[in-house]
Amino acid sequence: MEVTHRQLGMLSKILDRYTKIKSVKVGYGMARNYLKLRPILQALDAVKTPSEDYLKFNAARLALCQKEAIKDDKGKAKFKVIPVLGPFGIEESQVYDFEDSAAVDALVEELKTTEEFKAAVEDFKRQEKEFLVLLDEKIDVEFHQILIAEVPDGIITMEDFVPLIESGIIVDEIRKPEETKKKK
Repeated sequence: MEVTHRQLGMLSKILDRYTKIKSVKVGYGMARNYLKLRPILQALDAVKTPSEDYLKFNAARLALCQKEAIKDDKGKAKFKVIPVLGPFGIEESQVYDFEDSAAVDALVEELKTTEEFKAAVEDFKRQEKEFLVLLDEKIDVEFHQILIAEVPDGIITMEDFVPLIESGIIVDEIRKPEETKKKK
């Protein structure tokens, strides 16, 4: 089955949720597919890892944000966790509360342009663009198929069913790999 790296990332999150379900056949199939994707996802993770210089910038940015954030009664920076769209679906992000967000944004922009961090930030932007292109590249993956008749009712959410069916993981009938390629 031909899928993008982005789809693989989303599928891995879905598969991980169902590797420990009570149905042995379904759990086994989900676990096999998850393990098949893991090396690909580890390689993607390796190429998106920022450089040491960018990590130093990010640490300085976080320190600046914590310093400028509104403090709670214990003197800790106040923040909230919000959902954001990441490369593999919805992720959680920590956002600090500020009196003047525009002023903090200006300080962060100023930090980005310092002699110490300018090259690291530019390299990270380039790396991020290349990574987003890579996410949309297609690769061929032969998934372990799970018969829909073997999936107990109510175990998999409808939201998760669609990508599992589209990817050929959950099927009406088991097909041999050569038959799957003919269907494309």
